[in-house]
Amino acid sequence: MSVVDRGKIDFLYNEDEFAVTEILDHLIWEHDALIAHWQMLQDKLKDYIGFIYSGQLKEMFPEKEYKPRIRICFVEQWPEIVEKHLLRQKEYYKELGVDLVWQLEQTKES
Repeated sequence: MSVVDRGKIDFLYNEDEFAVTEILDHLIWEHDALIAHWQMLQDKLKDYIGFIYSGQLKEMFPEKEYKPRIRICFVEQWPEIVEKHLLRQKEYYKELGVDLVWQLEQTKES
């Protein structure tokens, strides 16, 4: 599963005080497809917010009150404009009570 798979949670686990839902974004940030890639990521984030606010996240971890976190794992380095949008999204999600984080995944070379 990945950013292109709508309506599915890529990964779900608990980490310290957080219930983490993780998005795997394996797409390259090509200049010509930048807007389409960003829209695809936005759509996936909307799916995750829906999952959190529908109560499904709490159903997965009923034993403890975890704070919701969405982690985006990028396989390719994102451009500066995407970083700016992510920072804005982080503030918005914070107001919703959701921690939004992102990172560059290190892949092993064959």
